[in-house]
Amino acid sequence: MDKIKKVICKKNNIIFTIIILLAILSRCYEFLKVPNGIHQDEAYALYESWSLLNFGTDSWGYRYPVYFVSWGSGMNVLLSYITIPFVKIFGLKLLSIRLPMLLFSILCLVFVYLLGKKVKGEKFALLTLIIVAFSPWHFMASRWSIESNLAPVFLIISLYFLMKGFENSKFYIISSILFGLTLYSYATIWILVPLCLICIFIYLLYNKKIVFDKRIITSIVILFLIALPLLLFLLVNNDLIREVKMPWISIPKLLVGRENEISFASLFNGAKQLIKLLIFQVDDRLIDSTTHFGLYYHFSIIFIVIGFMSFIRSLVLSIKNRTFSNEAIFCIFILSCLFNACLIRVIVIVRVNFIHIPLLFCCANGIYYIYGKIVNINRKKLFLYLLSSIYIVLFILFQVEYYTETAKSLERKFNYGATEAIQFANNLDVERVHIDPELVGKYSILLCALKVTPEEFINDSKYFNYPAPYLYMESMGKYQFYMIDYEYLDSDGAYVLSEGENEFRNKGYNIKAFGNYFVAWRKEGL
Repeated sequence: MDKIKKVICKKNNIIFTIIILLAILSRCYEFLKVPNGIHQDEAYALYESWSLLNFGTDSWGYRYPVYFVSWGSGMNVLLSYITIPFVKIFGLKLLSIRLPMLLFSILCLVFVYLLGKKVKGEKFALLTLIIVAFSPWHFMASRWSIESNLAPVFLIISLYFLMKGFENSKFYIISSILFGLTLYSYATIWILVPLCLICIFIYLLYNKKIVFDKRIITSIVILFLIALPLLLFLLVNNDLIREVKMPWISIPKLLVGRENEISFASLFNGAKQLIKLLIFQVDDRLIDSTTHFGLYYHFSIIFIVIGFMSFIRSLVLSIKNRTFSNEAIFCIFILSCLFNACLIRVIVIVRVNFIHIPLLFCCANGIYYIYGKIVNINRKKLFLYLLSSIYIVLFILFQVEYYTETAKSLERKFNYGATEAIQFANNLDVERVHIDPELVGKYSILLCALKVTPEEFINDSKYFNYPAPYLYMESMGKYQFYMIDYEYLDSDGAYVLSEGENEFRNKGYNIKAFGNYFVAWRKEGL
């Protein structure tokens, strides 16, 4: 019997290793070139890291803030703090911001497997790993760095250590630290984390699974202390207390808050939007999924529904029979995620990023449920191997589309060539540089390209709409974002634009192309 267990264990370890290696190879391949360019959110997170590293402040002059002012209505800080060592090693480069997300996405897969084992065992864990590793959403999310995409990773790791705590209470402390840090990854989950933990706590009390020892109390205190700066941040931004400015921490007042982005009044409308998103698995951004393959492949919705109902059944039976199970705990987590998602006023894929891994678990659970209903052993194996093969084949087909059609469409969304064009124009001997008006709200690219100091940014920046939740830059020093008048072009200036090249060429301007952008100028300034 022991020999059989060892053979099965070895086989499972080989399968796990192969899946992880395939996931790593697929995610590492040309991850700096596809998407080509840099997204404005990536650029700002990168710039904040560079600013903190070199000046000890964020872009608005706050020393080590708990939340960035950034665009005006704020930005989550965790990714930027994590990125600081990478900026120290590699500099203010795209690699510095994308590598941390790539590494965390791979780490996420490991903990998906470990959590899957806690929820329903080894076989379920491997199936879930395949579903997540080869899903379009997880692949695309791993290849660029919007700061909120750390939230799903930290939630899964936190939940795993919480379940470890049920066996050994020392892991509660690790879980509380991770849940606390998770709050700094994405403001939208400020409801999810306490809601989920309170519901789990009630469930544990109901099943007499929790003992109040020093570790439990220590864990609660640690979580409270880590969350405290964000509680103060809420007080500051509701005008109940003043800003906190200290040498080692700042709690800033945002120009404009985002209170209307998440509300209990949005519950029913949010539920409708969420159902629509899950059916079509695509939004208008087309950054996090593709039309043809969706978030998790369109047919997977069948397994997601079956798996979700199976989790619900497990929770109901657990409560009814007063028997504890990790499966019930995970169901509480799923329900908390879905409830939080429904509170979001305008739902897009990235804003509900915390639901995707739980739903992929539901997908695996749906497949596992059907697998369990098949009596014949050979048919059971055939069903599992067939579906796993289908997901792998679909992933290969998705890869083909991603590196061709999708790669091309992402170039515009990731401002391909803008950084190089701005840097080239900066070296020209011109009095002004006119920046494409489409970059008016993407000025973080300018900050990164020119390594603008926080002091220069604060003193030299002018805006069209100050104060606002999303500022539109009017000018910064010699850089201007006005609409281009082709009848009265600036002969003493240079232009960084994405269209209108022939207009400048016909008027005798020099032209140099950079990706989707070009620089036009009259003076020979290099």
